[in-house]
Amino acid sequence: MAGPPETSSIESSCVRPPANDDRVPRGFIGRYRSLWVVIVPVAALLCGGILRLWVAEDGFITFRSVESFWRGYGPVYNEGIRVESFSHPLWFLTLCVLRVFGAANLAPLSAVVGVFCSIVGLALAARASWLRCETGLRLFPLGALAIACLSPFWDFASSGLETGMTFLWLGWCSYSLTRAQSARTRIIGTSFLIGLGPLIRPDFAVITICLLSALLLTPKASGAIRLKALLVVILPGAVWQVFRMGYYATMVPTTFLAKESFNSVWWRGYIYIDDFARTYDPEWIFLLGALALLGRSPRFASKKTAAGDVITKRGNDRVIAALCAGGALHILSVWRVGGDFMHARLLLPGFFAMLSSFAIIPLPKAIVPRAIIMVGGLVWCGWTAVYARTPYSLSPGPNGIVDERLWHVLRADDKRPVTVKGYGKHFFVRAAQDLRQKTEAEGYRAVFVPNIGVPASQVAGDVVVIDSLGLNDYIGARLRLGRYGRPGHEKNVPAAWFLARYPAPQGYISTMQASRVSATLPSTEALSAARRVLESPSLVELRDAVTAPMTLGRFVGNIGRAWGLTFLRIASDPEVAEREMRERVAPNIETTRIPSQISE
Repeated sequence: MAGPPETSSIESSCVRPPANDDRVPRGFIGRYRSLWVVIVPVAALLCGGILRLWVAEDGFITFRSVESFWRGYGPVYNEGIRVESFSHPLWFLTLCVLRVFGAANLAPLSAVVGVFCSIVGLALAARASWLRCETGLRLFPLGALAIACLSPFWDFASSGLETGMTFLWLGWCSYSLTRAQSARTRIIGTSFLIGLGPLIRPDFAVITICLLSALLLTPKASGAIRLKALLVVILPGAVWQVFRMGYYATMVPTTFLAKESFNSVWWRGYIYIDDFARTYDPEWIFLLGALALLGRSPRFASKKTAAGDVITKRGNDRVIAALCAGGALHILSVWRVGGDFMHARLLLPGFFAMLSSFAIIPLPKAIVPRAIIMVGGLVWCGWTAVYARTPYSLSPGPNGIVDERLWHVLRADDKRPVTVKGYGKHFFVRAAQDLRQKTEAEGYRAVFVPNIGVPASQVAGDVVVIDSLGLNDYIGARLRLGRYGRPGHEKNVPAAWFLARYPAPQGYISTMQASRVSATLPSTEALSAARRVLESPSLVELRDAVTAPMTLGRFVGNIGRAWGLTFLRIASDPEVAEREMRERVAPNIETTRIPSQISE
């Protein structure tokens, strides 16, 4: 008589326990009664995202690049100037697809799609955590509720930025990576998904490396599969990087150059993280999460369990470790670069990754630790959702950090400013109307403004808009940083660099909210010095790389120039820059010494 059929390690996985397992509830109600652990957090995040639906001023920067792409100018902000003024290529491409529904609908669609991506990402993260649980009935959505109750997640679920796509990517990676621990065929698809991280933001490479490490350590994968997975992970980012180097002649987005993201500013990063920690006290939820993870049932890891269960338990631990390590390293990278001026924004991906590692937890059998986890988690979530708010609203905090959504909402006098019309009473709209009048009625062909989102949204596409902070300017982004100030607003480009390229009557300088440096008309000496520096060999090479007609030869040549042009820096003061230029090009000739007998 033949024995019972052999069970593979995949079939014996705890991801889907056998039907006769006493851990699986009977019947439809019993099987799906725990769905509340996914539905409740997702519904809470959905409500928060809808109540705080908006589009950030920075979102309109990307919208103008999308319009340029649709007009046939390419993925650029200004016609004929190849500058990567966005740092989220995949979100930019998504917006290009949404543009099919019309330019007027792009901002509302970006906000709605952002909320949709956020809730789907949370649902996938919760489902993945559920699959990693050993029991089926004593479940509690600790990490998922924490995500749903933190108000910054509500603010940036929409915002028109890439944050919603970030949550979708992290949740999807968590789910796919969890399933890949027990299904060999998912490894290649999961690796491609993980490789999309740097396309969402270049700094997500640290999270990608951690997730890839967990995938490559899967014992079911052969050496050939691991090699294929590694190549597939590298492919998406490598393709865009080659395009970036050939098209934009740089190794990183221009926004990274303007903010000098290569520099380490640990002291300012500490202030940014401390601003978040003092507002929400996240250490408490992580202590509860650690207690829940460490208190998992030891029965599951005993030697008497099936081989497949042991492999899955180790695989689950790898996924949890990868999410925690990736999130922690990303927070560390934000700390290193000095944070951001938007409260909590850059910290959300790292916290989402870490919280999703225990999005749903199996509660311990002991009453005391179970009560501590449940009561402590509910108290923290309730306090965070209702009371935890930044101490600043109308103006930035003492360290230059601002509650970005609230700051715009109060000035727009609209709870959900999604379109330019929604920003109605905001002085950015008055700036937009002023720029439109100057360009249409007075014939200016280039404008110099301190904000290139909403204020520039009403300017015609063939008018050059230059940011006085250097975010979309190949010259301004490469000015040497003099001193540290408000994060992201430190390179106040002197007007001489603008007027040297766009003299009157072509160029117009907007003084609305501009810094004193950028709004002050330059002296004749500074303007002449800027013109001479712009004709120096290095800047002529830079100008040709980003403005000369794009050909195959130009593309290939830019790849070779990208490294040097990325690290090219010039002094902010044109006269100082000219003096440095002369010192570099002056021949190094030693003074001829006259023999003593002749000189005598």
